[in-house]
Amino acid sequence: MTNPALTFHPEFAHQLFGDNERIFGYRNLNIKLFYTASAMHPLFSMTYSEKVVKRKGEAGADDVVKLIGDILPENHARDEATFKQRLSEDAAFVPMGELISSYQREGDDSTFEVYRADCSTQRLAEFHTRIQTFLMWFVDGASFIDLNDNKWTVFLVFKRVANVSADGSNPTRHLFVGYMTTYDFFAYPDRLRPRISQVLVLPPYQKQGHGREMLQAFYRVARSRAEVWDVSVEDPGLAFATLRDRIDARNCLSELPELYESLPDDLSEDIVSQTQQKLKLNKKQIRHIFELLKLNQIDRNDEAQYKKYRLMIKKRLHRQYNTDLVQLEMAADRIKVLDKLYTEIEQYYTDILRAL
Repeated sequence: MTNPALTFHPEFAHQLFGDNERIFGYRNLNIKLFYTASAMHPLFSMTYSEKVVKRKGEAGADDVVKLIGDILPENHARDEATFKQRLSEDAAFVPMGELISSYQREGDDSTFEVYRADCSTQRLAEFHTRIQTFLMWFVDGASFIDLNDNKWTVFLVFKRVANVSADGSNPTRHLFVGYMTTYDFFAYPDRLRPRISQVLVLPPYQKQGHGREMLQAFYRVARSRAEVWDVSVEDPGLAFATLRDRIDARNCLSELPELYESLPDDLSEDIVSQTQQKLKLNKKQIRHIFELLKLNQIDRNDEAQYKKYRLMIKKRLHRQYNTDLVQLEMAADRIKVLDKLYTEIEQYYTDILRAL
């Protein structure tokens, strides 16, 4: 329970403790949350050397027990004895849902498995109430979801490892790595538009390609469903947007090389149609990937090519930000804003291309 390699700190605390992320009323306060590695049963531990005594007309100490307790399952462990009992049972945990893919990482003999589950999957709802508590610490603006809605799907990643047990009853065990939730929106007249809502990989497993594997697993499922029109992402942060763009660009090049290895000067309806049918990308994302890959195909030292590319992007930016731009009276100011937006986009695309 005290292994530093398995200990990590939250990225955010303002969703519980306010914008300044401070807790009032304690001296030498120490808060710890422990989780079993497979079933993710939590233990909430809090110690301090001194606490402010509430007096009439004065603020009392923050109710940390309530603030954190409210985001934890009602049956979370409050003492080490209960937690150790759950630890002893953890090796018997079996992932829920349908196993849809598996993969390995270089330098790791273990196998990682991706499972797909929904509201009809036994044990998912209870498990999800435990893992979604991480969102409050690692996803800005996070909110909990209700899995009773059958439009939700959850993709779960587990690390399957050999397990040494005295009686040999559990030769392998599954350690939780991360998860992603998606929601099926209606697309007129009779199609669906799955939207990625939440994505989380636990800190010890980050920057190892697990987010990429989860996203690709989601894409494979979406492409196999005839009722899916296209897919989207809900308010992606920069890290996930970058991951998504890299994957989409690679998929376009590998799955539709006849379209993307030599692109025209501007996006055509044929490219949009074929990409949407084959890869289920939405039109906005297709244009995004088109611009990204087109930048890689032009000669930036050729002024004619480079100018044509810049004008294409700026026309799109003008349409996208027209409401804001028309409020600028001077044409020079509008040009300045467009130039700044273009420079930021080109730099972003350049960074993505370096990673392809």
